[in-house]
Amino acid sequence: MSDLQAFKYGILIAAAAAVYFLPSIIARVKGLRSSIYLINLFFGWTVLGWLIAFSMALSEAYERQCPTCAALIDRRAIACPYCRKPLLGVGSVGARLNKAAGPVQN
Repeated sequence: MSDLQAFKYGILIAAAAAVYFLPSIIARVKGLRSSIYLINLFFGWTVLGWLIAFSMALSEAYERQCPTCAALIDRRAIACPYCRKPLLGVGSVGARLNKAAGPVQN
């Protein structure tokens, strides 16, 4: 096997892996539940499992409801832009990211 053929096979394998894990990639970008990743990992080899994970990743919303004013806001927000109340609930991805990043230094 020549180097060019090996390179082509490597590209083909990488593209196949990207397509296989496409639902997980979409879920990761959207900051969604890890259950999509698990369904994709264990049942993605079946067409039905892959379609279920893909539809779950596409159907999940980017927005959530503010518990104070009920406005639709970005699910990663740490404070509501309308009522200015902090969102410190379990579902606040932004709060977890800020906690992991540590204090802000100026």
